[in-house]
Amino acid sequence: SMWEMFRDVGFGAAPGLGFPGEAAGKLRPYRNWRPIEQATMSYGHGISVSLVQLARAYSVFARDGELVPLSMLRVDMPPPARRVMARRTAGAVRAMLEMAVNRGGTAPRAQIMGYRVAGKTGTAHKQENGVYAADKYVSSFVGFAPASHPRLVIAVMIDEPSAGRYYGGTVAAPVFAQGMAGA
Repeated sequence: SMWEMFRDVGFGAAPGLGFPGEAAGKLRPYRNWRPIEQATMSYGHGISVSLVQLARAYSVFARDGELVPLSMLRVDMPPPARRVMARRTAGAVRAMLEMAVNRGGTAPRAQIMGYRVAGKTGTAHKQENGVYAADKYVSSFVGFAPASHPRLVIAVMIDEPSAGRYYGGTVAAPVFAQGMAGA
């Protein structure tokens, strides 16, 4: 189920990096879901995740359905991976994420010369006092490259972008491209 997938990629649990104040986000128990929530959670309403959790979830697509424990250390022998998604499913999602970055998608500004990139934009109203603010946004882009054999996942979040532009593909995707090109 959708809830099991969210749980399997780490939503609703602290990421485990060992930093003070790590956020678990919000994933309500499945037994408390209302019928409409499965639809609204698919586009981010009714669930909250940290940027680290989102990057970790995208690593599952980049790693053909395997989830690796997070670490800020470079190690010769990474910890063992755990399969949380079928390889075929992860590959299909990766292909869709690559289309989002291509011409006609929501994030052509995430493209990097000479590399195939895959990723997804996000644009959301900010919450203030439990209500979505009409004129305040959080914009994001999460992606990986090269799409054919991913080596790096980068997640970018812009809190309250200015200059009248707030879509993830407009403000966060170029930051991703700049960071990924320099990596």
